[in-house]
Amino acid sequence: MADNGSDHEQSEHESRRVTRQTQKAKWATSKDRITTLEDKVIRLENATIGARERLDVVDVRLWELGQWDDKLKEEFQGIINDVNESADLQDGVKALKKIVEDLAKQAELVVLIKEIEDLKSEVLVYKAAVRNGMVASPARVLVDVPKPKHFKGTRSAQQVENFLWELE
Repeated sequence: MADNGSDHEQSEHESRRVTRQTQKAKWATSKDRITTLEDKVIRLENATIGARERLDVVDVRLWELGQWDDKLKEEFQGIINDVNESADLQDGVKALKKIVEDLAKQAELVVLIKEIEDLKSEVLVYKAAVRNGMVASPARVLVDVPKPKHFKGTRSAQQVENFLWELE
């Protein structure tokens, strides 16, 4: 029994030693975890600070954009008014072009009417000349055109085809 008692003490002692080592390992692991968590918290705080700074910059930019909003509205209204005036001017230009085209057509008509009057007067002169017998027609001149000799022989259809093809 003494052996059992000493074995029991020894096993108890060994069990305590293992438990202490396990607890030390757990504490070491816990310390590492705490350190890791602290590092993460620090990084998160830094990121939050950076995000706040960026948010402040965005707020300033939004305020600046708000200042420009009224100016842009005024400028766009001015542009819209200019476009409307431009459209009115374009309508005016189109109307002027139509008037100019109409005037050009009228000028062409005046020229044509003048030419017709001149031709009418020439026709009257020619009619009077024909009535009085002043115009004599020139004598017809007969021109002697030689006639080709009749072909006495055979013609190949291929030669005729080639001849017609060359004419084209």
